[in-house]
Amino acid sequence: MARYADGLPGRYPSMGFHDDMFPEDTDNGKDWSFLARLRRAKRIETWRRTIIGGEMVPHAARKWLGKKWNVTLDMLKRSHFTWVGPYGPALQGKASQEFIENSDELVRRMGYQYRLKEIRYPRVVGSGRSCKVLIQGVNDGVAPFYYPWSVKLAWMDDQGQVVSSTSLKDDIRGWLPGEFAIDGELPTPAGAGIYRLTLGIEDPWTQTPGIRFANKLPVSMGWTILGEVEVVSGRK
Repeated sequence: MARYADGLPGRYPSMGFHDDMFPEDTDNGKDWSFLARLRRAKRIETWRRTIIGGEMVPHAARKWLGKKWNVTLDMLKRSHFTWVGPYGPALQGKASQEFIENSDELVRRMGYQYRLKEIRYPRVVGSGRSCKVLIQGVNDGVAPFYYPWSVKLAWMDDQGQVVSSTSLKDDIRGWLPGEFAIDGELPTPAGAGIYRLTLGIEDPWTQTPGIRFANKLPVSMGWTILGEVEVVSGRK
């Protein structure tokens, strides 16, 4: 990341940028503000492909999460911040309940937050057949996830063990703020029985799901359990 998009840094599409006086100087109407300089460099859409973040005005978190909270939210939406630091609300002591609640909301809104809205799948499928899964979701955050982690569907048995998994074509880097959809299918297990249908976004370092969805759904070993499917023998 670079401080500004002026000159050489602005010529690299993969370069991200950080605002060191968020939210006061993020977009304050001056031609030297953070977003004004991004606009001038034609990099205002950088957040769609690489990260934007920065530091909150030092020692001013009480102000920006208090009486100026509406300004902070507005600047967050305009800048599409994914992170705040090194100085930020977490360094403030003796925080009020309002301050803590606003801090929590800031964390939820920054970066990505994937929430599943609708899940469709058959309750009964024949063994050896394909199970079609349709999911509608929404990114409640202000930015996407910037790495091509695999979206996977998997079957889990009654012992909590993954029987098989299938990588989908979906690229989570394209899940921008707003709605997204998953339209996939996976082969059913060979053996008849009740299986749990699960969804995960795999961290390539651990080879296990590494992103939680913002839903009150059960989770096992990182896999979000969508529901149960009965696999029966001989069913067409």
